[in-house]
Amino acid sequence: MKKKIVLISGLATIVVILLIVISRNEPLRVQKRTAEDEMPDFRFQLMDGTNIQTSDMDTGKYTLLWFFNSECDICVKEVRALTDSITLLNDCQILLVSYEDSLTIAKFSEQFCLMDFPSIHVAYTSMENVFGMFKIYAIPTLYVYHPDKRMIKYKPGPVTIHEIVEYLK
Repeated sequence: MKKKIVLISGLATIVVILLIVISRNEPLRVQKRTAEDEMPDFRFQLMDGTNIQTSDMDTGKYTLLWFFNSECDICVKEVRALTDSITLLNDCQILLVSYEDSLTIAKFSEQFCLMDFPSIHVAYTSMENVFGMFKIYAIPTLYVYHPDKRMIKYKPGPVTIHEIVEYLK
C-alpha cells in the first residue's frame, strides 16, 4: 500500500514537472507586441470577392483588425456589442477577419447585418496568415492601429467596446 502511494506521488510529481517545462518552452511563447509594430502588409478577401490590403486602409482613421470565429460565443457577443455601439467608433474602420470558409463567414455577416455598416468589412484569409503573419494564439484577437498604421493595442481574448474606446484616446 505504501509503495503504491509513493509510486503515484512520484508519477504525479513527474507530470507536474513536465507540464512546467513544456509551458516554459521558448518556442511556445508568443512574440511580444509593442507600439512600434507596424500594420503588416496583409491581403484578405472580402465577402464580395474583392481584396482588401494594407494600402487600402484609410490613413485618416483608426483601424480595428478583429480576428474572429463564427462558432465562438465570445466573438458572437462582441460582434453584437460592436453593432449596438457602432456610433462610439465613428473614427474607425473595422475589419473582421476569419479563416473559416467564405460561406460560413457570409452567413455570420448576414446574421448580424454587417453589410449595413459602411465602416465594417468582413474578410477571410488562410489559417496560415492568421497564425503566421499575425502570430495569433487566441480567438478573438483585436489589433488597434493608429491612422499612421502604428499598433496601439494588441488584445487577445475578450474585449469590450468601452475598452476599445479607451485605447483610442
